[in-house]
Amino acid sequence: MIDWQKTTKADAELIGQIADRVVKLGKAYDIHLDKLEVVMDLTATHITCPLKLHQMLKVDDDTLAHDAFGIRRHLNRQTGELMHCFLPRVAA
Repeated sequence: MIDWQKTTKADAELIGQIADRVVKLGKAYDIHLDKLEVVMDLTATHITCPLKLHQMLKVDDDTLAHDAFGIRRHLNRQTGELMHCFLPRVAA
């Protein structure tokens, strides 16, 4: 189970801003993404594999796409663990 209470308010705000970028980036690739799903994926990942959120907010689009779409593809949504040896570039 994912302990959703492990994130701070500041983390949640940064994750929301990152999710906005990810949704916008998805549109550029003609991929519809639900912001809430992106927020939940990023939050679950941050709980189990801490992310450098300030850095993630500012990375270039290629790095953001690698991390966000990699998380989307490799996240176990029941445990919050990343599978298949995937590691985001902005992992702490």
